[in-house]
Amino acid sequence: MPCERRPRSDSEADLYWKNIETTTVPISQDLQELIRADLKKLWYWERLEKSRWKVKVNWYTDDTHRVVLKDETGTVTPKQFLLFCNKATAFYYLQTAHHKDSRGNMTLIPGIIFAMIAREWLQYHTFKPNIEFKHYFANPVRIATGGPSDVPGIIQAHKSLCRQSSELMIKARQGDLWDLGLRGVNLDNYDIHPLYKAVILLCDDFNMRVEPDSNDVFDLQEAVYSQTILIVRTGEEVGLSSPISFSSLKGKTLPLKRPELGENSNVEVIRTSLADGIRFVCDLEEKEFRAYPQSVHNCGSDQRLNPSSPTWTGKSEDASKDPDTWADALIEAGNMYGYDEDDATRISIRRVQAAMIGENFAELVPIPFRRKWKE
Repeated sequence: MPCERRPRSDSEADLYWKNIETTTVPISQDLQELIRADLKKLWYWERLEKSRWKVKVNWYTDDTHRVVLKDETGTVTPKQFLLFCNKATAFYYLQTAHHKDSRGNMTLIPGIIFAMIAREWLQYHTFKPNIEFKHYFANPVRIATGGPSDVPGIIQAHKSLCRQSSELMIKARQGDLWDLGLRGVNLDNYDIHPLYKAVILLCDDFNMRVEPDSNDVFDLQEAVYSQTILIVRTGEEVGLSSPISFSSLKGKTLPLKRPELGENSNVEVIRTSLADGIRFVCDLEEKEFRAYPQSVHNCGSDQRLNPSSPTWTGKSEDASKDPDTWADALIEAGNMYGYDEDDATRISIRRVQAAMIGENFAELVPIPFRRKWKE
């Protein structure tokens, strides 16, 4: 009996498929159909990855890419108002949740919190979230030393930021902000949603109690239930389908540990895990989408997220406008010039052939933001 081939490990399979000799054409129709289906998945994957890494810039770099609350009312610059659009909520970092920078100042926000939010948001939407026109779960607001330090003060600051953003949106639509690099941006696809004005999340303590494993890697699935946040109703609920209620979080709340929120406080706020807070807000957003399906939540496709078009096919239309057109154009180009002439088809045919024998190669999964974070 011929001996069976020893299954290749993932690293061995990866090395094999990377170095396999050049693909020859023509290829069978059945294989082309498998590649076409794979390329359509790749179209969605590339758009999602481009969106994720654009969002990371706002959360994980310096203050030039996010809003910083330096006083009680805050300031939204003309180049920042779109950061408030198409988000479910805002995520405020109090000074007590900051890290020290190289000069000893509390200016750094924990990047792992962003990673936990990104992971949970993707999981909630089964890896198919709405990413059109800067849509995301939240935008970060870093509260600097001079900003508000209590929950009522943050509520007032949030109302101020929303008001300023709305005023700037009106000016932009009237053409008064012509110098902002908005050429080609259809502002009809952007809005500050009622839910964004109604509920905010506050991180007042970086209290994640998860230790890294032996390889110094943090498990985000465990960490997101360890980190706590505050969920706050702002009292601004005009435009919502119904008032917000915390009843679905019964049994999941934790002690507030906020001295300003005593028995006489009229602020509706609870503390819960970051995981439960994310899912609570996502549930609210889904509820609003079902109530108002024709809202800006469902305004079409953001072409700027699309993959690059294979221009050598000689077609005049945008070949990346949708997954079918893109896949067909790449298949046509592959049949004309060879499947190894473009990275998309070169990797796709190998990914398909690997899957046919039960191996994994260049899987279309989210790229980890850091190697030390297990997503």
